[in-house]
Amino acid sequence: MKHRMLLLCLLIAILFAIWGSSVAFAEGTPVFSLSNVTGERGEIVTVNISVTDNPGFSALKLKLKYDKAVLRLVSAEKSGIAQGMSFTGSNSKDENPYVMVWGSASNVSDEGVIAVISFEILNSAVDSYTMVDLECDFCSNEEGQNIGAKLISGKVTRNESAVAATPTAGIPTKDDNKNVSECEVTYWWLLVFIPIFIMAIVVITVVHKRRKMSS
Repeated sequence: MKHRMLLLCLLIAILFAIWGSSVAFAEGTPVFSLSNVTGERGEIVTVNISVTDNPGFSALKLKLKYDKAVLRLVSAEKSGIAQGMSFTGSNSKDENPYVMVWGSASNVSDEGVIAVISFEILNSAVDSYTMVDLECDFCSNEEGQNIGAKLISGKVTRNESAVAATPTAGIPTKDDNKNVSECEVTYWWLLVFIPIFIMAIVVITVVHKRRKMSS
């Protein structure tokens, strides 16, 4: 009985350790978000890509996805805290998704805008609003470790009475954004948890059978 209780306590301790490490990892994941803007047909609006909860990254590849029936990509440029980083985009503005890559020899750990994206709201646009989404291929630090990324979509609203396109300040709210995703790297701990859990069950079963045989 003592051996069984000891193994059970060990299993619980392992589970808590794994859970704690996964929580710590999630808290160290940067959040990349697109701002919300409003504009008229034929107007060029500016959408910012910002980062918060930044643990420090030196390499980043994001894909920008949008509805070509509503928006036309005019330009995509690095900005703000990413001014000191190298930046490349897709060869053609017509590519959708549009690929953007940032690079630096050392970590960028500040929070703020990393890119400014300009869209034209097409005269043929019918929908009153459209979502602009991000997809993360990789986000790593100066040590080459993949730190993952949380992504928050932005909204471009068509308003015929708007005087000027007005980017919203800060991070879009949950009500404004329906597409929130994370790089799969957040769930790396499942690969560690499952084998350990199976091994623990096997060990407990073997010990229990041996004790029954000896008694």
